[in-house]
Amino acid sequence: MINLALALSTIVIFVSPPQTIQKNIISQPMIVQVQEEGTGQKIKAGETIDLKVTSTSKTGEFSSNNISWKKDSTFVINKTFANRTFYYKDSTSGEYIITATMKGRESGKIWITTEPITIQDMVTSPSVIPIVSTYKPSSTSTSESSPTIVEKEPVSQRFLSKIWSFIKRLFF
Repeated sequence: MINLALALSTIVIFVSPPQTIQKNIISQPMIVQVQEEGTGQKIKAGETIDLKVTSTSKTGEFSSNNISWKKDSTFVINKTFANRTFYYKDSTSGEYIITATMKGRESGKIWITTEPITIQDMVTSPSVIPIVSTYKPSSTSTSESSPTIVEKEPVSQRFLSKIWSFIKRLFF
């Protein structure tokens, strides 16, 4: 029996926040959730829902278990559940859109929701990285004196990349 009132008053949305991840690194859980329209309250699906996820990236892949990965994946939201969790990874940097298309098996109702995701070559947070502090000896004359921190020098990611390039040219 179709619970038509439930099927007509529900929405399905991403409840996980947009993510920025590193290339070839698995995302944090991506979660879609069935909610009551207007209130935003999480509710049981009420019917089995087929969830198909796709990416605008040609190289993005999805998994429900971090083991099996597919370009386009279909998952199931059981009628007694409200959430479905899956994971994403991609080998190409860029900004993409994840689209979740859901269809109720009994009602035939279709829901579509999207979530942006950014893939970067290297993710750093914060954008300025602190490095080893500069020290100067303490003003006391004992040999047991401890060093005093003078300052921390922030170094940008671009600067670190230049240093790495220089080291590679010298030794590789």
